Amino acid sequence: MVRSYKRKTASKPFKTESCYSVLKHKWKIRAAALHHGISRTTLANNVKKFKGQAEVASPDIKSSFAPRNVFTKKMKDINVQFCMDVSLMCYGLTIEGARSIAYEMASINNLTMPAN
Repeated sequence: MVRSYKRKTASKPFKTESCYSVLKHKWKIRAAALHHGISRTTLANNVKKFKGQAEVASPDIKSSFAPRNVFTKKMKDINVQFCMDVSLMCYGLTIEGARSIAYEMASINNLTMPAN
C-alpha cells in the first residue's frame, strides 16, 4: 500500500442501538440486522468492536466461573515452603514428585480432589 494513501470515501458510523439490541437485549444478529436495516456481517463486525467498550458492560452480568481449589491458602503456603526447603537442601524435586507430595497432603487431610 502506498505510504501516503488517503481514503476517498468516509466510513459510515455504525448504529449503536443495533449493537445494544444484540448485546443487552440478547437479540440474534440476523434479527437485529433485519430490524435495523444493516447487513449481518457489518453488524457482527460492529458488535465485536462494541464489546470492547466499557459502556456496554453492565454490572448485572457476572462470571460464574470459579477455580476449583483443593488446598486453602495456608495449606498451599505450607506446601510451597516445604518444596523450597527441600530445594535448599540440594535434594530437589521433580514436577511429578511435587505432585505426589501434594496428593499425599490432600489424601491425608481428606480433601475433595479431582479424579485425574
